[in-house]
Amino acid sequence: SEYNLPQRSRVVSYTASNDSLLGVLAESWVPGDTTVWSLHFEDDPRFRVDTMYVADSTKSVYDQTIGLGVGEVVGPTRHRSGHIVLAVDGIEAPRGKTFAEARAEVLGEYQEIVEDEWLARLHARYNAHLYPENLQNAFVE
Repeated sequence: SEYNLPQRSRVVSYTASNDSLLGVLAESWVPGDTTVWSLHFEDDPRFRVDTMYVADSTKSVYDQTIGLGVGEVVGPTRHRSGHIVLAVDGIEAPRGKTFAEARAEVLGEYQEIVEDEWLARLHARYNAHLYPENLQNAFVE
């Protein structure tokens, strides 16, 4: 219950080196319909389709889709060495993460707990003291 996903837009991105072909896709794109993609681009290795979930600004090309509604399309626009079309395919409601989705966060937090306990045991066992002022003097010429 501590690990949740916010409301997110599901954005389908189509990338290619040629913007004129992507323009056809942008004009005829329908949410959830892959027939346009499969008719024009499916067997062409120069084109790529990806799905991205956008909740907040990532300072990337995907920020153009923030605030758009389902079915709205951005592009084609320049992106890296080619062009990209971004299409909002749906809105995901907020929900709790599955364990697979939260695994990295859970492990990171558990790692911090284990490290803190380990350092406390080392300090108790060896009565260690830190002297950062002496460390600064060690590097003075």
